[in-house]
Parts: sequence; structure tokens; C-alpha cells
Amino acid sequence: MSYQIAICGAGIGGLAAAALLADQGHKVTVFDQLKTPAPVGSGLVIQPVDQMVLDALGAGDAARAKGNPVWRMLGIEATSGRRMLDVSYDVQGGPRFGLAIHRASLFRALLDAAMTRDLTLVSDAQVMGVDGGTVRLANRDMGPFDLIVDAMGVNSVMSDMQVSPLPYGAIWGTVDWVDTDLPRGQLSQSYRRADRMIGVMPCGSLPGETTEKAAIFWSLPRDAHQIWLDAGLDAWKAEAHDLWPRAAPFLAQIKKPDQMTMARYGHGTMRRPFHGKVVHIGDAAHRVSP
Repeated sequence: MSYQIAICGAGIGGLAAAALLADQGHKVTVFDQLKTPAPVGSGLVIQPVDQMVLDALGAGDAARAKGNPVWRMLGIEATSGRRMLDVSYDVQGGPRFGLAIHRASLFRALLDAAMTRDLTLVSDAQVMGVDGGTVRLANRDMGPFDLIVDAMGVNSVMSDMQVSPLPYGAIWGTVDWVDTDLPRGQLSQSYRRADRMIGVMPCGSLPGETTEKAAIFWSLPRDAHQIWLDAGLDAWKAEAHDLWPRAAPFLAQIKKPDQMTMARYGHGTMRRPFHGKVVHIGDAAHRVSP
């Protein structure tokens, strides 16, 4: 049996759900508020089981072509030199690895795969809510649908999830990968006690580019972004260099504060991520910190 299904949100989860549901023969309509769907965020690591899902979607090869395999995640306490995080997928060069990739490249692989399906993408469509099987947009109503999938993320207007803010967050940015003694097949981090963390993750290249990139991140209390801005880049770079000198070639590429984006974290889970004809997925249903 074929159903009329609405996907609200053309992000990573929405596109993946749309493609898989279309493969099952359903009539899928995807709504996104942007005129051209686009990703939000920096780099992430796709786990081996998730790569299997990408393969099922027909997006695995495209993602691997733009991403960077990591076989190890290593975090060192700066003062003691003790390993605080040491996770390996396989031996270097082995068949099991995490795929470090920029969200823009993952998004492009998923969008291209989704658009090979028989589905409808409605852009510039701001979802205001739902009424039964009807999707209420800012300028019109669409429907009726048999199922409505909320894939609009943490700011979904359809989700009543209660999120508990965490006291910490991080600033992150994307820079060029620099060949140093940091292994390209490794996500590397350095800590000072529990209040300072810096990391570098090689994340492949951006869509339409061949230059290899790295995601850099620096922990901050959730209310400390303005303090960081007021202190200036030189003070931050000096502190970061003191914590982890090996990150200096990556930090040197940050010339303006707006190259680093503040992310604030929170935890929350919907007890019942479905009601009526609506089901919530992804960050609209379950939010955790990295």
C-alpha cells in the first residue's frame, strides 16, 4: 500500500527518510524553509553502521569520496600526558573506520541521492504547524497526508520536547588541513582538567573543492562566548597554544572571530515521539551533546 507522506525539513535526517520511504513506493513530499536546501554545522564522524545506511541510500560512495577515514580517536590530558580518550575502529588502513566529513559534503551526497527518487521537494516553505493530516505553511496549507515526519531539528515548531541546557558548549570552525605530525587518520584532542578542550578533526573536502579541510573546536561555558569575543583572538590563540602547541598551524588560519561559530548544548528526549499522524525524528525527538 502506498501512502502520502510529508517530510518537514530537508536536512540530513529528512533527506534520508524521504529517500528510504520513496524506495518503499510511497508518495513523498519534502518541505524546507530555505529557497535552496542547505546544511547547518561543521564536521561529524559517520560510524560504520551509518555508512551502511548511506550505501543503502546510494550515497555511500559519494560521501566516502569527500570524507576522510579515521581509525582512531585520541584525547590526551595536557598536563599529565595521560590518555583520556582512546577509541580505535580497526588497525590503520583496515576496513572499519569512522568517516569524518563536513556536513556540507554529507548533505550534498544525500540530496543528490534523494533527488534520484520519485519525490517532490517544496522549497521556500516555512512550516508553521500541522492540523490532522494537513501541513500548515506560512502562506498556504498542503495535504492531506497519511503521515507527517517532523525532521526540523532542535527548533522544530512541531516538537514539544523539553531540553535541559548544559553548562558548556564549544566554538568550531573549518580550516585547511595542514600536514603536521598529527595523523590524518585520527581525530585528535587535548584537555586540561575538565574545563578546557581543543580538538582537530580531518574532515575531507567541501562540495566542488579538492582542498582537504579540518574542523577545529574549543570548549567554552555556554555563557562565555561574549567574554571570548571581548578578549580577542590573540589571547585565545595564546591560551590554546599553551594547551596544545600542535594545533598552532590550524589556529593560525583563524583571522576573524566570525570564522568560529558558537554551539550551545542541551539534552532532551521526547517520551512519545509520535502522535496522531505525526512522528518526530532526529534532533526534533532526541537531542544530545557531541
